Amino acid sequence: MVRGLRKVKHNEGVPRTAPPPKTSAQGEGKGAPPLGSGGPQTRKKKILLRCIVGASIVVGASWVVFTIKPTWWAQLKGHLPFHSAPCDYDGDGDTDIAVWRPSNGRWYIQGQSSALWGVSGDCPVPGDYDGDGTTEIGVWRPSNGKWYIQGYLSVPYGLSGDIPVPGDYDGDGDTDIAVWRPSNGKWYIQGYLSVPYGLSGDIPVPGDYDGDGDTDIAVWRPSSLTWYIQGQSSVAYGLSGDIPVPGDYDGDGDTDIAVWRPSSLTWYIQGQSSVAYGLSGDIPVPGDYDGDGDTDIAVWRPSSLTWYIQDLSSPQWGASGDIPLAQNIWIWKRTGLIP
Repeated sequence: MVRGLRKVKHNEGVPRTAPPPKTSAQGEGKGAPPLGSGGPQTRKKKILLRCIVGASIVVGASWVVFTIKPTWWAQLKGHLPFHSAPCDYDGDGDTDIAVWRPSNGRWYIQGQSSALWGVSGDCPVPGDYDGDGTTEIGVWRPSNGKWYIQGYLSVPYGLSGDIPVPGDYDGDGDTDIAVWRPSNGKWYIQGYLSVPYGLSGDIPVPGDYDGDGDTDIAVWRPSSLTWYIQGQSSVAYGLSGDIPVPGDYDGDGDTDIAVWRPSSLTWYIQGQSSVAYGLSGDIPVPGDYDGDGDTDIAVWRPSSLTWYIQDLSSPQWGASGDIPLAQNIWIWKRTGLIP
């Protein structure tokens, strides 16, 4: 559970302000554990299951031996408890098509009732903040630095000018409240000491690049076209004008470095063949729309209000002025990558 996040009673109505968290995005946070300390059970289970792929396992005193073949991993991982697709509002294991409408503050999620949550100027920050496998509706309000997550008390965290970067940084299975501050290059993750990583002009690209079950701090630097991932070697990938679209495109359990190039309408995924997909003016919206455990290439076309998902149907959803709710949509908007 996110620190400072408490459920609202049914008779409380609109969320009220919660007590300040143990650490603050305004300061360094004293006495907080170092990021990644401890050994959450969710993370242990994921690492264990990844380690046994391709190996024989002995079960019980009867020495029953079976082998998980590597070819089974893609199918297996989609049915394990830790599998959670981004923007999965009904908890069925796949990404749901959804938009947020700034003009009226409503969330429109395909197959569900619309929900009024947020006001014009807010940043949508959907995530699984309570670790139940379902994405919660949430917004971050730059005007007061507060996080409003549906069903919970509001949490003050961040300053105007910050970029919200929620993710599971400690690997415990729930989304952590976090911001990246371009003015000083620091990452502020609730409950942990701040981490200096990045420079002004960088684009934050958090993801699980090593496949160990937690979100890694990372930035893409347009000036040098380089990806800097904490604890890993830097990688030059992309061209000026590209939009970073990291995701697990091959379904192997780790985040792949990837960009979408508006100039050629092509997706470039490290280690894989490039894919031409999209038209000028499209907005990339990658996600696991079929729930098979890998990220699908997809775009939302504002001109026709249509979602184009590779190898899947192309439904119309949304209205002019809507914001499609892809995983990194507000990072792109706050950094000027998309209008």
